[in-house]
Amino acid sequence: MRNRGKRTVLGLTILLLAGAGLQCTNSDVLSPAPGQLKLSVQVSPAGSSKYELGSVDLVQLTFRPQDPVADAALGAQPYSLVSSPVRIDLTTSTPFQVSSVGVKPGVYRVVTVRIQGPIAQDFNFTPNPPEGTPCVDKVLAREGVDGKLPPPEILPAQVNVPIDVTGFDPAPTFELVGAEQTTLTLTLDGTAFFTLFQDAFTCRENGSCIRGNQTFPAPCMSLYTSPTPDQILPLIHFQ
Repeated sequence: MRNRGKRTVLGLTILLLAGAGLQCTNSDVLSPAPGQLKLSVQVSPAGSSKYELGSVDLVQLTFRPQDPVADAALGAQPYSLVSSPVRIDLTTSTPFQVSSVGVKPGVYRVVTVRIQGPIAQDFNFTPNPPEGTPCVDKVLAREGVDGKLPPPEILPAQVNVPIDVTGFDPAPTFELVGAEQTTLTLTLDGTAFFTLFQDAFTCRENGSCIRGNQTFPAPCMSLYTSPTPDQILPLIHFQ
């Protein structure tokens, strides 16, 4: 809906849920143009009942023309709204602007959202947890771990795997009209992402941990399996 030369398209909602970036900037649409496209991010709901700190990188958001002729003329390389990774705090719902680019008038659809590098930390951990404490809480309560995900036995490189979310159905769309300004708002479900991230670790209750050259008996995170795009996609909503 027009509003004195300003158009707002709200409601791209994604989780979750970080780098190798997509090399997909196209100068034809990002060169000076009549329309101005802004990307903003908001986390809602934000926070976790367990983790006081948590974040993830938004590495890329690509889009293409909705018009078949314009889309074919574009070729294989989509347009980009994120030129470098943006760290998103999953504990606050305060919206913020990520980018602003000049875009030719037309209707466009979002193609890919790439996230990478999630982290979380529980500061209220309890040393010497009592019997019946879940395995993950025993790991995060261990001396030297400081309630962090990933913990020391999981290399950051294993967690820092890019996740490309595609297959939006229907694809979120937005329109640039003349000299109007359009804002595309990307909303991440931070609360659900915390759960998805924790569940990606396999906790071993019994056995030995290996940290550097040391081996000692303790509960450990023995494996990390990155969430798949299909796991994240159901958490994405469009309004």
